[in-house]
Amino acid sequence: LADVLQEETDFFHYIGHVEDEGFRCTDGHLDARSLSDVGVGAFLLNACNSYQQGRTLVDAGALGGIVTLANIPNPTATSIGMTLARLLNIGFSLSTARTLLEKDEQLASRYMVVGDGHANIVESQLGSPVHMELKSVKSNDVELSIRGYPISDIPNGSIRDWHFDPFEENCLVTAYLENVEMTSEEFERLCENGDFPVLYEGQLVWSKEMRSKF
Repeated sequence: LADVLQEETDFFHYIGHVEDEGFRCTDGHLDARSLSDVGVGAFLLNACNSYQQGRTLVDAGALGGIVTLANIPNPTATSIGMTLARLLNIGFSLSTARTLLEKDEQLASRYMVVGDGHANIVESQLGSPVHMELKSVKSNDVELSIRGYPISDIPNGSIRDWHFDPFEENCLVTAYLENVEMTSEEFERLCENGDFPVLYEGQLVWSKEMRSKF
């Protein structure tokens, strides 16, 4: 594990146990304080009470990461780990991915960001990532809200070009568009343009899975 942490790595996702002595390994415990430097960029320490080890990784050179402040049940850790990995993989920053957890996970408050929360691991296929909330579905019409999020490579004043008929005008990448109306067919085509989170009936689902909802 010490070798892994010292390698140049864009993203390190730890799934296991963290105790007072450090990371639990098959041959003992590794305390991150024993490492003079690390090569990890961003990280998720998906283990109980991982704050101290995560804070130490940042002090040793990591950009930032997501850690826990309390005990985490295994099913919750699995669900949150999968959601966070997917959010980060489509361009959300550490802080934004952590914030979106609260829309879907009751125990999201046990996770927090340390270090640079603006760090993102990959570039969004949509230019900058978006999150949508499907508010109503009536007959063949849907109503939704859309919120765009900034990333380090795209300044806040940048313009989003939708290249999509229902949107008559472009907007700032960080704009919040409320009460957007379109047909269900148009919404399905929008979902086919990329993979992004959609809040639907109180649950966070994914655009590529929305076709089965209609």
